[in-house]
Amino acid sequence: MFDQINWIRPSKKFPEGMKEYQKNKILELTPIEEKESYNWLKAMKSTLENLPSEVKVLHIGDRGGDFYEFIDACIENKTSFLVRAAYNRKLINSGYSFDKIKDSDIKGYADIDIPRDSRNNNKPYKTKMAIKYLNIDIIKPRNKTGKTESANVNLIYVYEVTPKENKAPIEWFLMTDDIIDSTKTAFKYVQYYVQRWKIERFHYVLKSGCNIEKIELRSADKLSKAALIYSIIAVKIMNLTYIARVEPEKMCDTALEETEWKTLYCIANKTSIEPNLPYSIKEAVNYLGLIGGYKRAPSDGPPGLEVIWNGILKLKAFLEYKQYFN
Repeated sequence: MFDQINWIRPSKKFPEGMKEYQKNKILELTPIEEKESYNWLKAMKSTLENLPSEVKVLHIGDRGGDFYEFIDACIENKTSFLVRAAYNRKLINSGYSFDKIKDSDIKGYADIDIPRDSRNNNKPYKTKMAIKYLNIDIIKPRNKTGKTESANVNLIYVYEVTPKENKAPIEWFLMTDDIIDSTKTAFKYVQYYVQRWKIERFHYVLKSGCNIEKIELRSADKLSKAALIYSIIAVKIMNLTYIARVEPEKMCDTALEETEWKTLYCIANKTSIEPNLPYSIKEAVNYLGLIGGYKRAPSDGPPGLEVIWNGILKLKAFLEYKQYFN
């Protein structure tokens, strides 16, 4: 984690009863430094400052990252971006970005793994998606700041051709300044965007697992420091959960202390005989999931974040209890 910004979102942006066109007018006249989206620019610049110049950085964002000042700043700083496009932008020659790419030919198809959506109670699944890509020149919108009057970008359009029954098909417009010259490259950038989902999972662990929003401290400074500590904990929980899926044969002592993996084994297997040697990280995560409430049903897949953090809490409680009997 290279940068983290804490801010309080105002409860009311506009007076009660204000018309939509009036709100848009205020937003147009508001300097970018006073908008919430300015955090994207600060995070981008902070990341570049904290990384060696030879490291290639790709800034991945959802639709909140689709604003011209961010695109312009990435081009100025010679760093790459990949955002989910929110606006049907006007093009230099004629027409609009979404319309133009929809009218273009399909370049290929790909099977894509769609991650779990806990908020909508959707399980992960694999789907077939059509891919289109196009090089376009977008025009700077009026009333927007930025050093360039236009930007050359590549637009990727992917949409679901085998949607689930009674579910709206997935449709993504992805925009990047990197070169997209083949279906293989376009698919690679779609896969990059899918990884953005992990930041949603990070906030899920931070809010629901670490209960950061329920912490009561007397000052914003103390709360900010607590958020930093709990953010590290959330990243460690995620790392433990996902490393077991990527490198299942890695030994558990790379992530757990000796007393932790030995005690975990005994709890999960209901035995007092401790193992002499560490076991795989996949087994350790399965044990954590088991004591955290993982049902191990055939359709459940590997243990998720919630059962892992519950398992870690129970393991820590056992270790604290155990120290009084040594």
